[in-house]
Amino acid sequence: ERLHETAPAPRAVGEIRIPMRHMVQKCDGALYHSWLMLDSPGLNDSVASIGLMETGGGSAGEALMQALSNAPRQLYQPKACVSVCKVED
Repeated sequence: ERLHETAPAPRAVGEIRIPMRHMVQKCDGALYHSWLMLDSPGLNDSVASIGLMETGGGSAGEALMQALSNAPRQLYQPKACVSVCKVED
């Protein structure tokens, strides 16, 4: 009980949006142990707030591909290792 009282509150360090339609088309429907750069928590300064996450799919797909390609290059930026795969074929 004391450990729970002294533990720091969880905080968001970032978020990522994965456009599933684009992932299915461009990534063969799966991401396996892929590092993605995270956007700012709350999307205050992120790609979504400046219009890159539009419903047209092109910009959202570009943002995903950018997050995939920039993650290994940006050593000190928050990122997450993500795996997404189909349940069945």
